[in-house]
Amino acid sequence: MSEFITLARPYARAAFSYAQEAGQIDQWERWLAEAAALASAPQVRMLFTDPDQSRDDLVALFAGDKADDGLVNFLRLLAANDRLALLPEIHQLFSQYAEEAASELTVDVYTPGDMSAEQLDKLKQALGKKLQRDVKIRTHRDDSLLGGVRIQAGDLVIDGTLKGKLEKLRSELLN
Repeated sequence: MSEFITLARPYARAAFSYAQEAGQIDQWERWLAEAAALASAPQVRMLFTDPDQSRDDLVALFAGDKADDGLVNFLRLLAANDRLALLPEIHQLFSQYAEEAASELTVDVYTPGDMSAEQLDKLKQALGKKLQRDVKIRTHRDDSLLGGVRIQAGDLVIDGTLKGKLEKLRSELLN
């Protein structure tokens, strides 16, 4: 997956720059969310590798009736470089850039159990202070964790899980 993110990054940056200059960040975010969902569908993913499928047909499939010239040109660029399959990663990165521009950040918090509202509030305040942004927390229950918490904010990962600490100790002992 990290390879896909790397490939998607220049396209997401270009799309975000264009949308920002045009004052259409919200419109592009909605459109990219729809395109990402469509690109994730198994039936559509098969079309990306079908040699009989024309690039123009793929562009028309994603553009629909509502796309403006900027969106259509972006799709043509992706199709010409065989990168339409990267739309989910492009959307993910675009959303991160939009949050950064708005001084917001959505943080994913993985725990083995549920956190109390007080714990979430304290975590939100601490992360907001550390990251200097307005933080939104998305919680995920991960039963594979033994204890602790893993926080993922874009490329930043804070692993305070027992599993992570044991892996670090194991690595230090073996090296």
